[in-house]
Amino acid sequence: MNLQDFYITSLGINKEAFGKIYTFVDFGNVNYWYEKDIRDDNDVDLKPNQKLIVDIKKLAEFLNLFSELN
Repeated sequence: MNLQDFYITSLGINKEAFGKIYTFVDFGNVNYWYEKDIRDDNDVDLKPNQKLIVDIKKLAEFLNLFSELN
């Protein structure tokens, strides 16, 4: 199993069951996903002047793992 197949399997995505997957992201809203978070991805408290942001390149890499079109 290659790394891409591992990610797809660990996400519970069965491409045969779903068929083609198309992903649409309204990036204007993406940074609001984390607006109220007070901890980072390592469960460490954020300082009052810190906030989480989304790396659009990493988001695109993730979506490319399973989506036919992004």
